[in-house]
Amino acid sequence: MLLMATKGPVFWVRDEIGGRTGAFIDDWLVQLVFVVVGLVAIGASRTGWPALLDDRITLTLVLAFVMWIGVSTAWSVTPSRTIEQAVMLAVGSVAALSAGAAFSRFETLVALVMALQVGVVVSVWADVRNWALSVDRNGDLAGIYFNRNSLGPVALTAAVASLVWCLDALRRYDRSRRAPIVIGFGAVIAADLAVWQASGSLTTAFGFVAAAIATVILLLARPGPRRSFRRAGAATLAVLSLFGLGLLAFGRDWLTERFDRSSTLSGRTVIWDVVFEFIADRPLQGWGFMAVWRQPAIAEELASRGRGERESHSGFLEVLLGAGIVGLLLLLAIMALAAWRSGVVAWQRPEPLVVWSFTLVVYVIAVNTGETYVGANLLPWILLCVVLGQSVRPARQVQSGNSRSVVMGRDVS
Repeated sequence: MLLMATKGPVFWVRDEIGGRTGAFIDDWLVQLVFVVVGLVAIGASRTGWPALLDDRITLTLVLAFVMWIGVSTAWSVTPSRTIEQAVMLAVGSVAALSAGAAFSRFETLVALVMALQVGVVVSVWADVRNWALSVDRNGDLAGIYFNRNSLGPVALTAAVASLVWCLDALRRYDRSRRAPIVIGFGAVIAADLAVWQASGSLTTAFGFVAAAIATVILLLARPGPRRSFRRAGAATLAVLSLFGLGLLAFGRDWLTERFDRSSTLSGRTVIWDVVFEFIADRPLQGWGFMAVWRQPAIAEELASRGRGERESHSGFLEVLLGAGIVGLLLLLAIMALAAWRSGVVAWQRPEPLVVWSFTLVVYVIAVNTGETYVGANLLPWILLCVVLGQSVRPARQVQSGNSRSVVMGRDVS
């Protein structure tokens, strides 16, 4: 499921077979394979169903969001595409929630690392063998993912997830085993970072930098020794981060020139201007999820400004454009719930696997500012649902010596 949720491998095979009917998730065979695999994943994680059904908040919010996407078919300008996306989104979201509820944090981390590493290795092989489309139109490494902003997230997420696995392994094993662990994981992480660098994708890096800052602030603010000193550091880091965001907003031209990038953020600001114009026409209900991109009007408007994209390059704007204000509010509620629950557990138990869940949620929120990563077969959305699924187990009592404490969420063993 995780390997499929990367917008690349399955479609690449389909493209090689030939006769495809659409780009990426618009091809009927790719959609069919995704739904079948999603249903299999739901069945395989059936042990998580009871906990998922008991958590009314999580289930209500996610189902309300998915159902609203489906309801938007009623006024969608392209009903067929909206219903396709709604069905796939429902299957993918439930599969991810079920997996999060059924399996431990360690199991989901291992599955993630294995799936992404396969994608990285095959992408390198595709480049070595000069496969078609292994290098995108910008001259950046794309592997089996067709463009840098599809391969980049895979490689960098693989590196960060491998780092978390390494830190968890160092906690579990004695000193005699630590050197091989560091060397082995270090080599894998270095290879992943090399592939990410070759992709030239900066959006994912921004997401993980934001997530790392939020994680450090959370950990510094926890109770414990030298609390006042650490919280002063957390406040300082927060202020510096806000200053950095201001610099990014107001000093964009200087920064992009320094990093050899367009001041329009690779054309994103041009796209956003057009998207806002269309949002203004239907602010409440939207145009139907992903529907407007099949309309000549928006394509012509973008073409007049030198752009040919068929997405908003922002998950938040994509949902606002397609599902209106209600859809956006539901999306924000889901993200807030995931951040709150994962943050509470990380506050209580600052262990690598627990903290990783919070880091992942912040990453998904941050990365959606610059890419459309809310969708059925998009890895960030699937991972967000997995983290939500991890939090649906009822609070359990954990024995620690002679004392007892209540911890929200699952064991990480």
